[in-house]
Amino acid sequence: MRINKTLVGRAIPPTLVACLCVAGNAFGGFVNGGFEDGTLNGWTVQQGFDEGASGLLSGHSGNVGNTDPLQNVVWGQQNYYSTAPAPVVVNKSGYSDPYVANIQSMFIGNDMVKINDIGGNCHVTQISQTGLINAGDMTGGATFADLYLNWVGVMENPGHPHLDDPWFIIDVMKNGTLFYEERHFSEEAGWTQVGATGVFENSGQVHLTGLLAGDSVTVEMTVSDCGQGGHGAYAYLDGLGTSYIPTPTGVPDAGSTGLLLGAACAGISLLRRKLS
Repeated sequence: MRINKTLVGRAIPPTLVACLCVAGNAFGGFVNGGFEDGTLNGWTVQQGFDEGASGLLSGHSGNVGNTDPLQNVVWGQQNYYSTAPAPVVVNKSGYSDPYVANIQSMFIGNDMVKINDIGGNCHVTQISQTGLINAGDMTGGATFADLYLNWVGVMENPGHPHLDDPWFIIDVMKNGTLFYEERHFSEEAGWTQVGATGVFENSGQVHLTGLLAGDSVTVEMTVSDCGQGGHGAYAYLDGLGTSYIPTPTGVPDAGSTGLLLGAACAGISLLRRKLS
C-alpha cells in the first residue's frame, strides 16, 4: 500500500525508532467517534465542489496550479450538475458495498460513515470533529496519548491529469497546526481493482502518538470526485479515538511500520495496517 504523507512543522531526526505505544480506553474528547449511535452526532459536515482544471461555475476560473487539491475546492456552494450526497452512517447488518465484498469485516463495532459516492459531478464532502486530549487518554504511566482511525477508500481511475483525478485526504490538526496529512489520488500504485469497471479500493489504519493533555485535535476527512465531472470517489471512516483497536477479525493484516519523530515515543508515530 502506497501512502502519500506530508508532515508539517517538524524536523525528522536522523534516527527513526519503530515503536508500538498502547493507549488506554478513551476517546480524546471525541463524540461518537465510531458512529455507534447511528448518526453523525458530534461531527461537522461541509460540502462543495472541485473546480478542476477548467472551472465549472461562472465566475470561477478553475485551479490555478495549486498543488494542494483542498485549495481547488469551492466550499458551501454546489455546482450546477447536482447536489452533493450527504454522508450516511451504515450498519453492517444487511449492508453491501457494490465494490468491497468484505466491507462488513472492516467495521469497528456495528457502524461506520460513508462519505460521497461514485456518481461523479465534481462533488466534495468533508466531515470533521475536534476533541481535547485529557489525562484519561493516558494510562500505565504514559506521558502522551495516541490517536487511531480506520479508513476505506473507493475511487474510479479515469487517468486525468493528477489534480483532476478523484482524491481523498485525511488531515489531523493539533492546536490549530497541521500535524499529519495523508493524501490518496486514484492513479496511485498499490490500489486493488475491484471488478472490471476501473474502480479501485484500499484501506488502512492511521496511528498518531505524542499527543499531550490539553492538546486540541481536529480530524478531517475530505473526499472528492474528479475535477472534470465524470468520475467519482467515496470513503468510509470508523474507529476514531485514543484506544488501539486491532484489525477486525478475518481481515488480512499486511504488517505494520512505525515512524517515530523524537526519542522514546515523544514525537509522532504513524502505524498503518492493511485492512483488505
